Amino acid sequence: MSSTAGSAKADILGRIRAAYDHAGTRAQGDNSTPPVGIPRDYRHRSSAERAEILDALTDRLEDYDATVTSSSRDELPTTIARLLQDAQSIVTPAELPEQWFAETSARRLVDSVADPLSTEEIDAVDAVVTSSGVTIADTGTIVLVGPESGRRIITLLPDHHVVVVPVSGVVHLVPEAISRLVEQGWEDQPMTLVSGPSATVDIELIRVHGVHGPRNLDVILLED
Repeated sequence: MSSTAGSAKADILGRIRAAYDHAGTRAQGDNSTPPVGIPRDYRHRSSAERAEILDALTDRLEDYDATVTSSSRDELPTTIARLLQDAQSIVTPAELPEQWFAETSARRLVDSVADPLSTEEIDAVDAVVTSSGVTIADTGTIVLVGPESGRRIITLLPDHHVVVVPVSGVVHLVPEAISRLVEQGWEDQPMTLVSGPSATVDIELIRVHGVHGPRNLDVILLED
């Protein structure tokens, strides 16, 4: 082991021991041990322009094999209908506007916490449509949280996920996303982080989609 690796390992183990020691003294009623300091010298805010941020998001998502479409609010029903043209049935959260599906011919099942669909009903639909809470351009990650993202199960079982990403909800950096989640009061809510279609690699290192979630991901960047 190199001296650099050994030093890093010693530093990590030292932090773990210090954290355990601090937890032990607190459990015994002694709060005199100072908490372990956490470095906060990473970037908290991005100076990138909005167009640059959206370009970065599109690049990441397409690299993950997702499709990306831009749409205005007026065009959204047409865009959703086009992406769902092969679907016979879809599931959506109850909180999504009815107008979004004005041109969609697929049978729409509505899911909610108060009136949830069964696992069998969700598994039988062709696609799911949701909105999103926050989206991180730097990592190409869509955070599904909040009422318009629906219950987690509806975004994990169908083979096709169409997600509407409001441009106003796109941030550049992960710390900015965390701040946005806190501002919205979502930091302690169940959430799913999506970076492209579900994918895994088998023992032959062949990438396979759809093993743990939707095989196809269509992202609509909604201009608002």
